[in-house]
Amino acid sequence: MNICYLADHDCAQALHWAERLGTKKQRLTVLSYGHVRIHPAFRCIRLGERFRFNKLIRQSILLRKVLKAVKPDVLHAFYSTSYGFLASLLGERNLIVTVQGSDLFLEPRRNGIFSYINRFVFKRARIIHSMAAPMTRELVRQGVPAHKIVTFPEGVESASFSSNRRFPRSARGLISTRSMKKVYNIERLIDAMKILSEEKVSARLTLVGEGPEKEGLIRRARSLHLTNVVFRPRLSRTAYIETLKKNAIYVSTSLSDGASASLMEAMAAGLFPVVSDIAANRALITHNRNGLLFDPGDSRDIAGKIGQALDFPRWRERAVRFNRDQVRKEFDIGRTTDILISVYKRMVVADK
Repeated sequence: MNICYLADHDCAQALHWAERLGTKKQRLTVLSYGHVRIHPAFRCIRLGERFRFNKLIRQSILLRKVLKAVKPDVLHAFYSTSYGFLASLLGERNLIVTVQGSDLFLEPRRNGIFSYINRFVFKRARIIHSMAAPMTRELVRQGVPAHKIVTFPEGVESASFSSNRRFPRSARGLISTRSMKKVYNIERLIDAMKILSEEKVSARLTLVGEGPEKEGLIRRARSLHLTNVVFRPRLSRTAYIETLKKNAIYVSTSLSDGASASLMEAMAAGLFPVVSDIAANRALITHNRNGLLFDPGDSRDIAGKIGQALDFPRWRERAVRFNRDQVRKEFDIGRTTDILISVYKRMVVADK
């Protein structure tokens, strides 16, 4: 098959699947704006500096020319309100669009135009890929026929993250690996660390990643005199995995999500999850069983749940074993990539 991806240059899900498809002998071209990575497993084409709504007509003409040269059997666009919208303007028959969370739950609430864009995209696409059951329910609620929807997560390389190392009972390391964007609500986590500090709770937080909010978050931590909050840049895969394994508790304050690969990676690496009480996380975490859920708008609740996790290491160990097994059996990326390829094959066969 000849597959074409249309995605943001730093869309981790698209890049992880692209690498996997390359190892499975599939022809793949990745189209994107901004900095495009060079990778031996697939071809990359840079469409321009960045995606712009006010230049949609010009961008769609350019994309049509590129697709005419590439001649893909399947066009797969990621994020419905940007790349999915651009792809849907072209009339490609075998179009699959992945919704990733914010494009379905948050952006339409912030601006009504995105509701109309999503309706247009969902009508034009042949398949809508949902990352988790809560997203599928929302798609059906919005009128997308169930037969057009496929539901499965990105998945994680569970073997790379697995670790049988037992954390010492005194382990106090916390880590968040979300991008420094408003949707991930990291300012609330920094405020929670201030509360823990005032309550004399010993803990150290590592924040890994980049994003437009990073400088402001660094200033916030400094203004609160938090010497136990450390910022790290985006890490290589090896360094990222090793950094995860040096910590005991994973924290995510996200306001919206699909099926969070970051959470699954942390579970595979043996970290105890303390995460926001949103539908995507509830699909993976049962409160007080295999993790803890908090109100993402309440810094005091975040601090309380972190404190609770720190206080009960024996309980954490039981949850960690359960989570690691769950990820290995249900969410390994080898399994989800095979599902994805089967979807592509069905689309191609049905088109003949």
